[in-house]
This record gives sequence, C-alpha cells and structure tokens, in this order.
Amino acid sequence: MSKETLRGHFLDDGAFRDSQAAFRTSFSWKSPFQWLSARLVCLRSIQALRLIIAISAATILLQTVLYSVDHSDMLFQSSIPASANESIVADDSSLVGVIPVEPNKAQPTAPSLFVPSFESPPAPKSDIVLISTLFGESVTKPHLRFFLKSVEDCGVDVLLIGSPALNLPLPRNVRHVYLSWEGLWERVKQRLPECSLDVKERAGIRQYKVIDIKPLYGLLFADEIAGYERWGHIDNDLLIGDTRNFLTPQMMSKDIISGLYHKNTWGPFTIFRNIPKVNLLFRRAPQLCEMLRDTEPWGFDEKFGKDGNNMHEIIGKALQDPSLGLTIHRGVPVGWDGKDYNGYKTCEMKCPPQSNPGPCKLIRRCRQQKSGAKKCWVLGYGNIGPEMEVILCHFQYGKGSVNERLAAMSTTELEALYKHDFLLQDREKGFRVPDPKYIQERKEEQRQHDELWDDSDSEVK
Repeated sequence: MSKETLRGHFLDDGAFRDSQAAFRTSFSWKSPFQWLSARLVCLRSIQALRLIIAISAATILLQTVLYSVDHSDMLFQSSIPASANESIVADDSSLVGVIPVEPNKAQPTAPSLFVPSFESPPAPKSDIVLISTLFGESVTKPHLRFFLKSVEDCGVDVLLIGSPALNLPLPRNVRHVYLSWEGLWERVKQRLPECSLDVKERAGIRQYKVIDIKPLYGLLFADEIAGYERWGHIDNDLLIGDTRNFLTPQMMSKDIISGLYHKNTWGPFTIFRNIPKVNLLFRRAPQLCEMLRDTEPWGFDEKFGKDGNNMHEIIGKALQDPSLGLTIHRGVPVGWDGKDYNGYKTCEMKCPPQSNPGPCKLIRRCRQQKSGAKKCWVLGYGNIGPEMEVILCHFQYGKGSVNERLAAMSTTELEALYKHDFLLQDREKGFRVPDPKYIQERKEEQRQHDELWDDSDSEVK
C-alpha cells in the first residue's frame, strides 16, 4: 500500500508526517511486522481498532485449531483401570465422571492430572446410598463377593470407594469410585485446609484409620451423594437383607438412624439425612484436626474417641441443642457372629432365584437351651424365638476364619457355593449350604419353641 493511499484512509497530512518522524526515531525497519506496529501506534480512527481486533481474533482461532489437532488423542483417554463394570473415576482433585468400561478390554491411560468428565454420575435409583471403602488387599477378600450378592436388590444404592479396581461383577445398584488411599486423604486435606494434613505421611499408615473418616463422608463425597435424601456408612464384612423394607416411615422421619439401640452412631451401619446441619456434625469434635493428624485410629465413628472426640458424644450433645432440632432413631434388628450361652449364632441368607429378582432375606438363628429357660437374644429386642429376620448379619469376629475357609476352596467349589439361594454363615463353620441334618434340627427347635413358649404372655407353659 502506498503512502498516499494510507494517508487517505487514516490520517491528515500533518498527522501522517508526525507519525513518519516518530516511526523513524523509534524503530529500525528490520521487518514488515515492525513497520506495521509502528504505523498502528499512531492511528486514531475506529477503522484501526477494528483492524487490531480482527487480527487478534484470527490469531487466537488459528492457535486453537492447531492445539486441538495436536492433542486430540488425549481427549478420549481415561485413567480408570480395566473392569467388567461401569465405574466412577475420581482423581485426587475430586474430578468425577462416569465411564463405561468394556469387559476384558485393556483401557488406555491418560496423564494423571487429566481425567475427563463428560457425564454426570447416574441418577439415584433409591433415596438412600450406603458408602463402603475398600483399599489394598481388602479388595481381594473372598467374603466380598457374598457381600455383593446380598446387596443386590436390597432397596438402597451402594457406593464402593477405593482401589485397586474390583475384578468382580457389580449388582446394578452398586457403583465403584476409583480413589487411592492417598487420594482419600488429599480430599480430606482439601475439604479441611485448616488441619494442614501431610498426605505423604499417611501413605503407609494402617488403613483401619478410615474409621475416623466415616463421619466425614457427607462432606468428602458431596458430589457423589448429590440427589440422595440420605447417606450412610456401612462395613462390607457383613450381609445385607431387605434394607429398605426395614426402614419404616417412623425411622425415616428422623435425621439419624443408628444400627444399635445403645449408640448414637455405629460404624458398621448408620444413616444420616443429607443436609448440612447433619453432614457437618463432625466439626463439633473438640480435637478434630489433632484426631485427623494422628496416624493411629481414634474410633471417631462410634463412642471410643477420647475426651468427647467421638460421634456418639457429639450427637448426644447436639440432640440437646434446641437450635438444631436434631432427631434420631436408635436400633434396627441386626445379627452378629458372637458367642452367647448357646454357642455361636448362625445367619441364614435366603435369596430369590435369578429368574425372580428381589432382596435376600436374612434370618438370625440361635439354639435354645434345653430347659427352655431363655430365648435367643437380639440387641435392642431382648429375648426372641429361635429365629428373627434382621437387616444385616455382621461377621465381626469370624471374618478371618470365614476368608480362610473360602480361600481354601477350589474355584469350582466356590462358584457352586456362591450360586446357592440358601446359605448359612457363622463363626464356627463359615459359609456353607445347609444339610438335611440342619434342616431337621431347625424344624425341631421351632417345635420345641412352640411347645415351651406362649408368645402372648412370654411365660413358659
């Protein structure tokens, strides 16, 4: 473009001469870009501004196109390990996405800081979600498969959180969040920055420390439990029965449902209303940060934390605060594998056939004394008959022996046991199929009970 043309488009003669002088003084004319830059410094018209904007927009658009071409292979990668189920990926920055994984197909690995989130977590199938954690070798424990069998169609959703990935088929009401042990503590650090946690220091501590984090789940996993009316923490060394059916409208009207009648919260099973005043109750702990920084477990989820640093005492005091209006229901019928005056108690698990899906029924059984002087004892319910349907059976004491027996079985034996619709579990013999002798004893115990007891007045005949 000639000087005359440029003068005609933008400046009068005097301004143009001034711009030439300024240009020759300030620049050395080493390139056309310097020449254009020097000219534009002196322009004072709307057309010049439009020219600058157009050039900038074109440059940005070109850079964007070139970057997309160079990095397009990253956009559809996932850092989740191969699994035969739909999993949820959660990295240490809490970015979550649902990514369906094809069975037996190796999945590509993306950079650790780039985990795409193209979809939101699936819509809740229930109004309650129960959260259980699995880290390290606990993922491979044989009893876990029976836990999952009992969970199917129990009436609530279950969220399994941890790593490595589960190499098991998951029921349709179960989701898995892939999160490392260090990633869990990173979440705690991010949500509670005032505690100044050292994540690296926690890499090698006992994973039983997770009992101190259970009451924090409402805060730590707020995104994962969004949409649920209630969330709860649950252990996985147990069997689950017809859970939703046991939770009556009276129970569901309360803010907290504790599994045991004499505790305000119970580690293996407690349900909380998903609202801020309940989810943040843990912040009332006098030494919250000290407890989290300590590498040893405090028992914060129950009543064992010292000096009021436990949820049992925290909830007890909160119930007396009229400004909160907190309500609680204590006690649901549960079975466990402890020992009473009649020996080890047995849990029966009766599941419907696959052709007719439905919840498993759990029957807690124990032998009566021959004299008939006492019935079987259930926490919170006193003496009962020889059997009672319960919401869960906790193999608290026999977990080690149960897994040893299951691990000793061949693959064929284990598969055959798993497929049975009627199973027994107790501390003495582990999981097994009831034999004819057991069935006969069961009928005889019921007959003796009917002869000895009149349930209308609880007196021996």
